[in-house]
Amino acid sequence: MARRAKRVGLISAGLAAAVCVTGSLAYASASAGGGDATAGASPTRVGTAPHLPASAHTTGSAPAGQQLQLGVNLQPRDPQALKAFIQAVTTPGSPLYHHYLAKGQFGREFGPTQATIDQVSAALRAQGLTPGHVSPDGLTIPVAATVAQASKAFGTGINSVKLADGRTTVANTQAPLLPAVIAPVVSGVTGLADLAPAASHVRNSGKHGKAKPIARTSAPRLTTAHATGLASCPSIGSSLATNGMVDTRNYYSPAQLASAYGLSTSATAGAGQTIAVMELESVDSTSIATYQSCMGTNVPFSIVPVGNTSGNTPPNNSTVGVESVLDIENIMGLAPGAAGVVDYEGQDGSNSSLPQNQLDVYQQMVTDDKAQVLSTSWGLCEGYTPDAFRNAEANIFAEAAAQGQTVVAAAGDSGSSDCYGADGSTTSLGVDDPASQPYVTGVGGTWMNGSGSLLAQRVWNNTTDGHNQVAGGGGGASSKWPAPAFQGGITGQGTRSVPDVSAVADPYSGYLLVLGSQSNPTWKIVGGTSGAAPLWAALVAQANTSAGCQTNGQVGYLNPSLYDAARANYGGAYYDIRTGDNGLRNLGQTSYGAYPNYDLASGLGTPKLSGLVNSLCGAKGTAATGPGTYHTLTAPTRFLNTYTGYGQGVSGTSTSRPLPAYGTQPVRITGQHGVPSSGVTSVVLDVTIASLSGGGQLTVYPDRAAKPGTPQLSWPGANRRISVQVTVPVPADGVVDLYSNATVHMTVDVMGYYSGATGGAKLSVLPTASRVLDTRNAVGVGTKTIVTNNTVTFQVAGRGGVPATGVSAVMLNLGSVNSTGAGYFTAYAGGASRPGTTNLSWMSGGPYVANTAVVPVSANGTVSIYVTGTSHVVADVQGYYGSGAAAQFTPVTSTRLLNSQVAAGSTTPVPVTGHAGIPAGAEYALVSLTSASASASGSGLAYATGGSHAWMADWYWLTGQTTSNEALVPLNSNGQLSVYSSTGTRLQVDVQGYFS
Repeated sequence: MARRAKRVGLISAGLAAAVCVTGSLAYASASAGGGDATAGASPTRVGTAPHLPASAHTTGSAPAGQQLQLGVNLQPRDPQALKAFIQAVTTPGSPLYHHYLAKGQFGREFGPTQATIDQVSAALRAQGLTPGHVSPDGLTIPVAATVAQASKAFGTGINSVKLADGRTTVANTQAPLLPAVIAPVVSGVTGLADLAPAASHVRNSGKHGKAKPIARTSAPRLTTAHATGLASCPSIGSSLATNGMVDTRNYYSPAQLASAYGLSTSATAGAGQTIAVMELESVDSTSIATYQSCMGTNVPFSIVPVGNTSGNTPPNNSTVGVESVLDIENIMGLAPGAAGVVDYEGQDGSNSSLPQNQLDVYQQMVTDDKAQVLSTSWGLCEGYTPDAFRNAEANIFAEAAAQGQTVVAAAGDSGSSDCYGADGSTTSLGVDDPASQPYVTGVGGTWMNGSGSLLAQRVWNNTTDGHNQVAGGGGGASSKWPAPAFQGGITGQGTRSVPDVSAVADPYSGYLLVLGSQSNPTWKIVGGTSGAAPLWAALVAQANTSAGCQTNGQVGYLNPSLYDAARANYGGAYYDIRTGDNGLRNLGQTSYGAYPNYDLASGLGTPKLSGLVNSLCGAKGTAATGPGTYHTLTAPTRFLNTYTGYGQGVSGTSTSRPLPAYGTQPVRITGQHGVPSSGVTSVVLDVTIASLSGGGQLTVYPDRAAKPGTPQLSWPGANRRISVQVTVPVPADGVVDLYSNATVHMTVDVMGYYSGATGGAKLSVLPTASRVLDTRNAVGVGTKTIVTNNTVTFQVAGRGGVPATGVSAVMLNLGSVNSTGAGYFTAYAGGASRPGTTNLSWMSGGPYVANTAVVPVSANGTVSIYVTGTSHVVADVQGYYGSGAAAQFTPVTSTRLLNSQVAAGSTTPVPVTGHAGIPAGAEYALVSLTSASASASGSGLAYATGGSHAWMADWYWLTGQTTSNEALVPLNSNGQLSVYSSTGTRLQVDVQGYFS
């Protein structure tokens, strides 16, 4: 069952341990309760003016007396702490994993402080408004105002706007103007614009989208209860057959849906789970009762009205009420043992100020915290959602994630052109909100036919199947949200990609509804992603009742687990949809096709719950910690190559495309290529990038951890190829993430790993580095000839302070000198087969390029370096791993120790111990050294403060460039190192771990 964090102490202590946040999480906002910092400052506009749909036009100023229902939406008191908490409760191995917030705890921990709420309320009253009671989570202050009052208070005109559907509504002409004292804590003001109401994503299937009578039986009830709770009543089957409708061909009954997706057919499936549905229409409770009678289910059903719903149009099961019936009956048929289905009913589209009411519905679903799973089949083109509305939604859904609630949303029925569904004219690319929200699981649509081994699926698109309807599964790239880390390496996009997953949505192979009273029942078949979303809600409810979730905590925020499942066992967790596209051909759109693994038409695919449930609910291991010894891989291995598509990404298969700017590429490290599946504390990687879109930075860090602000590699512009060695901690899931803020191709090679297991080697660091190879001066070799596409083999053992025997690997600083053209080095044990890896790389000839590498040593004590291209080769040994060494390595969260402009010829001391958890007594530090924007070409070296240092540099740079390298540096007795810089530069020192 769900594990809820009951005490503030558990949250604070657990999160501090997980993400290095110290103290209570009840941080006061910088602006809360103290206006002095902004006293006298000018008012600030928050957000942007709304974007009018293409088919809308302004008809003049809105009537001054027209009533508006507004919401002044506040930020959480510390958005970063909230984000970190959500990360912690969804990260395997975290002390807070699945320890969700208890009901009502969000406001106390993450909501705005009372001082902030009072300050905002006072500022609103000062503007002539009357604020209402703040929502239970503290995120919304309701305000009822006339157009005149709102226009004056928020410094904006408000126009009447006529929409394509003939409805007249309102839109503000400027972003709302707020007093400077409250602007920083307000995410936006909603209700000033209502340009495109949320639409239902339900679709009819031509003639079978109309209700058909069910033949009466002599029994007073349609049927008796079924043992499984999933079999259709015989009278429906007879009526369907009469109309030529065949299960698994023209429609899917609940039993066949369960069979197709691996759901349980037990009458107790979903036991104990409450599922909430968001509806913006009235529902026919009689039809729900008739369905339950027919199907033999007995799921408690209730309606919670939100706002004034008295004016909602009564259901007619033709134009009003079909969406609600589809959602509710779908869930009841697939989770017949559920503790309840709750319909949160908001105002329908005939009411004014609908946007704020939509938020009110979502907010009440979350603050009530009655349901473990929330489903919505209503949405709006993302491009027409005002910033204020979208930001308020995001905070509500973040609250749901913190509480362990799963939110699923239909991805839309207008294919790749979501805004077409909003205004009937815009055919440009677009996705649906809230499906595109990062804390929401967007559900796309497929066509499905058959069952078992004959099951066939493709992307739903009624413009390519002969039906010529403007309908297809929604999907594409968000224009509002950046790429979340959980999608890194899968989508190939630099933004949030939709959908996440899919299910059947084609109305011609759709969902069977029962309508009307028991005395006059009818059936109809409908589709749309409106059916796919509640199907996934029922699936999550079933997963939550599995033994794994009962032991390890309910699924909660679903997206990270969905993508983890793809990493661990893609084929076992999903049906891969590889056929079709979601471009609406009759609108001229052919944008997103189905491809192997993830695509923007079907997401990860459709579910196989039996294979998916372990990733959603299985026991999660913890990351190995503590000091470790080094285990050399005799054959260093390439894990990822975006040029050729080879490698282990999240799905375990190739992508063959560059990593986009601001994209994240996860790489599975453990359990393959000689790296064990458990006990690994950190790995040594050689990463090579080729920049395609300009200067940038690469950051490598443990998967599901917060991305540190300490990149290990930087480059000054496009058309650069550069390598860096990175030693990175390995998390419980065995995956590390690579993030780039520029578009790059990359390769990732693993050289070895640290663990506490026996058989590893300890480290000995040389007091000063020693040069063991220099082809310019015949050091280590018998010639001064520059090397071209050839191998250099040289002796390491027994030279420069390295013992003659017992050495398994050495840490070398490799240098390419006086190269011509592009090239790279591959370093490996002398005499061994040359691996397909890269230790140092360059795009064009240059004076000096350096990179550190841990290199295996052969039994006779030699190392080989193969030069691809033409270059002199230099190698300086910094330390060695062997049986006679003493130090073990402990990784830390990458932490910046120094970021300072230094003068030419300066030496800068850098304290190490006492930072990033590094204890006194640490002997050596593994650091990343960076020179940024150097005033002239130069070099730098690091050494123990007060000690001697070698004349060989650790890294080199050119004028104006940013260059990095990893270095192994002794510490003095006070735990300090020093860095010498030959030219003026911005010097950055980041620590990755320590040896002791």
